[in-house]
Amino acid sequence: MLESVRPTENGTYLAIDGGLMETVAGNVAHLNTAAEQRGVTPVLACSPALRPPLHRLMRSAGQVIPVLSYPEIAGFPARIETMGVVSGAYADRA
Repeated sequence: MLESVRPTENGTYLAIDGGLMETVAGNVAHLNTAAEQRGVTPVLACSPALRPPLHRLMRSAGQVIPVLSYPEIAGFPARIETMGVVSGAYADRA
């Protein structure tokens, strides 16, 4: 997904097609629900360059989940546990 980051006057955005956007948002929704059912507070972790456009993508898809970069998580006082990996982010773009 990092290759899809494009700069604009108003920040960066992800230049991905609608199908891939839906796949990513759907995977995040599924993992978010699974985490909440376990009683944990989920966050979406990504690279610093991907954080702003991914946050905007999640917000536009109606996903209410914090998006944090790896450096923001490093040293975080709470215990961090990997719940899953968002699939679909590397789908073939035929």
